Amino acid sequence: MPRRPAEATRRVNQGRGHRYVLDGVKCDGVTTVIGAALAKPALVGWAARTVAELVAQRRSILTEMSDAELVDFLAGAPYRERDESANRGTEVHRLAAELAQGRDV
Repeated sequence: MPRRPAEATRRVNQGRGHRYVLDGVKCDGVTTVIGAALAKPALVGWAARTVAELVAQRRSILTEMSDAELVDFLAGAPYRERDESANRGTEVHRLAAELAQGRDV
């Protein structure tokens, strides 16, 4: 008797994220597969712009850093912005879930 897909495939929520299981084995989701297979040219431009904006906004403190500190600080700019946005998005989703359950937020 053939198995139904719901029994073979499932999503497992873990903390703030999730993973997928297929026939009892962890597997990548669609977003991960597409991200690994296709370039994201818009992200390259976004990352460059994020660094350029940081230089323009904070140029006075940049001269006080060593070369190594400056490289680390600038290279980390896109990741810091991404993480701040992700945290904001997570909070928006949390509040939306509360509203959906009829709670005041």
